[in-house]
Amino acid sequence: MTAWLRVKVRHKLGLPMRSTPDEGVVVQDHVERRTVLRGGLIAAATTAVGVAAGSALALARRPVVSPGDSASPGAGSGPVIAAAADIAVGSSKSFTAPNGAPAYLLRPAPDTFLAFNATCTHQGCPISYVGPGFRCPCRSSTFDENGQVTGGPARTADRNPSKGHRRPGHDYLIQACHEST
Repeated sequence: MTAWLRVKVRHKLGLPMRSTPDEGVVVQDHVERRTVLRGGLIAAATTAVGVAAGSALALARRPVVSPGDSASPGAGSGPVIAAAADIAVGSSKSFTAPNGAPAYLLRPAPDTFLAFNATCTHQGCPISYVGPGFRCPCRSSTFDENGQVTGGPARTADRNPSKGHRRPGHDYLIQACHEST
């Protein structure tokens, strides 16, 4: 590729295809600078096209949710977490929230689904679902199934609970609201 670029630069400058013995060092340096510049421009253009194509492909693969698919007006929409049938009443499922944070989906009753941030509000340690609530392994803080503190040094309730909803006509849970900190 470099040899081809060098030939193109020499042709554009009106020089022979190959350097000659009587050609000065200044001319050869000029050819090399232009060759490197053209190579850089080609690399930058190729990268820009690759990024644009990758972005277009990523956007094309995003699921499209129409406003009528939400469980209730204004309920929002989000990624599919799990099939409702896969989560038994009284159990939980871990998942990753849209912001990349660990989270848990609980099913305390047949028609109720709750999603919680799985990070302790005390020092940010990852919490685990144990029985009807959560426990932090770092300082033994405990939270009930509603995210309220029941023991330990954590003083505030779970920061980001959100309710899960079913899409009408679908048996999947979606996160109803995006978490904010």
